Amino acid sequence: MITNEKEMVAALLGTEAGRLFCALLMRETGVFAPCAMDQANATYLREGERNVGVRIFSAVLNAGGDPISCMKEYAEWLKQQQKQNEKQQEEQEHE
Repeated sequence: MITNEKEMVAALLGTEAGRLFCALLMRETGVFAPCAMDQANATYLREGERNVGVRIFSAVLNAGGDPISCMKEYAEWLKQQQKQNEKQQEEQEHE
């Protein structure tokens, strides 16, 4: 039984899907993106999103994982998915 956040994140990091999911969250929340925008409300929204990403980043670190490696693994996975999608589109165009 998982008793704390560290164990939960460690269990996630023990699977490919879990690492990809953590990296997806970090990417989608703009963990490394600038937050400053022209409108204050937009800045507040971006900062809130980024805060979630930073919390995931920290949780991965605290669980003994490497958030940068997770993000690299996600980038490679995403690249493979894009290649597969392009290949499928080409096959559909030739049918």
